[in-house]
Amino acid sequence: MSGVIAGHTLATLHTVMVGFLVSIAISLPLAVALTSSRMVANAIYPILVITQAIPKVALAPLLVIMLGANELPRIVVTFLVAFFPLVIAIATGLMSVPGELIELGRSYRISLWQELYRIRLPYAVP
Repeated sequence: MSGVIAGHTLATLHTVMVGFLVSIAISLPLAVALTSSRMVANAIYPILVITQAIPKVALAPLLVIMLGANELPRIVVTFLVAFFPLVIAIATGLMSVPGELIELGRSYRISLWQELYRIRLPYAVP
């Protein structure tokens, strides 16, 4: 019996990890885009707020019907559950960097990518 439980546990862990990694891969660039451009934020943020309000549990049966009864709907639900909190948390962290640090980096004439990797991302980590 424990072999069956271990197999199901590994399958669930795989589903959760894939959904979470895909969520990170999409939410990180989206949060960077939201904090970098006011136009992108004005276009995408209202869509994020509206879609976040949809109950994920209500989408699960629809996803099974649309995608089939396999692992993909479970990965999509895991993605949706993790995506919205990640985007909000990353964007909040990126916006919480003090302006003095940004000005200091710009006084050294660092590029926008260097600003992101050397100042914004390290400071955004809790």
